[in-house]
Amino acid sequence: MNEKPAHWPGDVEPLVLEEFEKLGRDPENRLFWDGKHLVTRNQYIFTWPQKILAFLAALASIATVATGVNNASVFMCARGIAWLGCPALPVAANATSPPGQQGR
Repeated sequence: MNEKPAHWPGDVEPLVLEEFEKLGRDPENRLFWDGKHLVTRNQYIFTWPQKILAFLAALASIATVATGVNNASVFMCARGIAWLGCPALPVAANATSPPGQQGR
């Protein structure tokens, strides 16, 4: 039951159930083993392709939000709600001429 996986380093041994009594945590959820603080790190190191991909993903998310706000504005303008602002409507060339006087 306590066989070590083949891919583990030679000096690493699996835990037995009795050893879990040595594992603890404090109110800030820091881990302790047999009363000694275990150092944990949250560190992200990206390669340059990953950095470029993360930047493009951030740009895409900003563009998605902007598109959503624009679509919401158009949707609400069509229903007479203008609190996001309505796009300017194009004025037809003959819309300002009185009826019967188009083309003069």
